[in-house]
Amino acid sequence: MSTTSKERLFPERRRCKKSGKGLGLRPEDPVLFGLYCTLRCAGIANPATGPEGAPRECTTMRDGKMKVYRVRLGVAMPTGQ
Repeated sequence: MSTTSKERLFPERRRCKKSGKGLGLRPEDPVLFGLYCTLRCAGIANPATGPEGAPRECTTMRDGKMKVYRVRLGVAMPTGQ
């Protein structure tokens, strides 16, 4: 695909770009970047459930508890409670 062409995004796009499965079939189904149906298809790591599962530099202490963060494109995103 050339850089000048426009990529069709959800809701115009009805299938995942990588797996070919349906996008947004139910209201609770995720649609990532308007192209993908799961984190795996989008190339994003699954969020860690605890501080021991995340890389060391991605954990921080907040309010006396360890919070887990994943970094994507330079933006920290909280992953759990």
